[in-house]
Amino acid sequence: MIDIQNEEELQVVLKENELVVVLFYAKWCTPCKKMMTILIELMSNFKKLKIVKLI
Repeated sequence: MIDIQNEEELQVVLKENELVVVLFYAKWCTPCKKMMTILIELMSNFKKLKIVKLI
């Protein structure tokens, strides 16, 4: 999982990868935390999948 802090970083990841999931994340967000376990499992099943977390 890649932490993204600005649009330039996001654009680089989007250009370099075929399959990207963008997670809009906040530390206080309970649903975000729950989604994290599902996304980590997806990453292990799909090797080309990149997940970026907007913080």
